[in-house]
Amino acid sequence: MISLDAMMVFVTVAETRSFTKAAERLILSKARVSQVVSELEQQLKTRLLNRSTRALSLTDAGELYFEKCQQIQSLALEAQQQIQDITFNLSGLIRIAAPVGVKQLIQALSDFMQIYPNIDIQLIESDAYSNLIDDRFDIAIRTHLETSSNAHLYAAPLGAFQAVLCASPDYLAKFPPLQNLADLQALTWLCHSIVHKDKQLKITDIKGNEHCIHSNPRIIANTALALKSFLLNHMGFSLLPTYFLEDEFKQGRLVPILTAHYQLQIPCYAVYANRQLMPLRIRLLIDFLKKSNIFAIDFPLK
Repeated sequence: MISLDAMMVFVTVAETRSFTKAAERLILSKARVSQVVSELEQQLKTRLLNRSTRALSLTDAGELYFEKCQQIQSLALEAQQQIQDITFNLSGLIRIAAPVGVKQLIQALSDFMQIYPNIDIQLIESDAYSNLIDDRFDIAIRTHLETSSNAHLYAAPLGAFQAVLCASPDYLAKFPPLQNLADLQALTWLCHSIVHKDKQLKITDIKGNEHCIHSNPRIIANTALALKSFLLNHMGFSLLPTYFLEDEFKQGRLVPILTAHYQLQIPCYAVYANRQLMPLRIRLLIDFLKKSNIFAIDFPLK
């Protein structure tokens, strides 16, 4: 296989019609330039240059090869420029995988796109974990890391959000007032199948003691959106992030449960596949999300 470097050396010799001038342009020795061209001719099994003591000229085969090599050089430079534009210029597409219904993330992405009008966003919402490599995502917003299967990935911390046990007031009215975590055994638990793969609800209290509150849930769903709909239909209680419940809490349609008995902070990350060759637009977005504090909630839980 003839190397691109050898072809570009030949192009320079053909353009300058001189081994000496070509060597100066390429910052190589004259002997090395001559050797590369001779080896190229041997590989092609044809003479490309007519050599004399005064000048060099192209053979008919050399003229044809020079034209094709120039086309290859032009394509290589074009490809290099396009890659540099994608990497260093503030334009292009960013594909993002994120949990369903994070409206604060959508607000942050909208603000980011206002600042960088040539950057496009493709947001795919799913509570399931997408494969960044196979699905060609640039960033995934995730709440925990699976180090065993994702050793090739990197993670930038975006902060943490609070999760709470919650239910509708109408549902809670069917039971005596809740005094402690053990009282939740009498209530119907709505389980998130991805978050609680083992179908067990375990909560650590403020003293650091772990409580296994429920197992074998009656309702299982694979999205927080579905669980919230069940809650609003007065079907039980669930554990959901506060950023997802802000409107329902403010309107009184859902209420947090027993928040004085536990504190659940869940770290969140922007996960990506390549740290060293990351395009500038992706690095800028990650830095922007870090500063945006997208999981902040602006009212106190009671």
